[in-house]
Amino acid sequence: MEKQVLKSIFLKEIRVSDDEFDDVASLFKVQKIAKKKHFIVEGGKANQLGFVVSGGFFSTIMNTKGEKTVLRFAFEHSLIGDLTSFFSGESSHLDFTALEESVILTITLNDLQTITDKYPVVEKLLRVRILDLYIQSQKRTFSAINTSAKDRYSLLLENDPNIALRVPQSLIASYLGIKAESLSRIRKQLFL
Repeated sequence: MEKQVLKSIFLKEIRVSDDEFDDVASLFKVQKIAKKKHFIVEGGKANQLGFVVSGGFFSTIMNTKGEKTVLRFAFEHSLIGDLTSFFSGESSHLDFTALEESVILTITLNDLQTITDKYPVVEKLLRVRILDLYIQSQKRTFSAINTSAKDRYSLLLENDPNIALRVPQSLIASYLGIKAESLSRIRKQLFL
């Protein structure tokens, strides 16, 4: 099942033969992560990237007050990992924590380089996925500066209507850069 999800991810972006896909897929490892357990821990090395097969994750960063701020949510078919740490070998500034029982397909940098050397088309997939993450990050930054919390919450629900069912409100509030009480007031305003 996990490899079928990987195949559907690949075939959305690139074309590979069944034999090529089998060769590529053989380098991915299935990893099951329990709810509230980490895929990446701040201060450690992010030595793997992952594609979410099932479940979901949230990434956080510690701010100067010692508080964790949610940066991103990632669900099925998403690429997860600390790209800076993965490619540079530096310590991670992020935590990636499972929101629920999750399954991911992971790959190391060495195996990724082997794949992209042998199949340059796979590099296109990675480039598209990384560019998408960059665009999402830019949009989030722009929104945080120029949009009200109420509008940010509405947009979050518009982009992923199920997020309120899968993510605790405290994490959504952190993602929006507000307190949980403020999110509660916004929800009342929107759903009255």
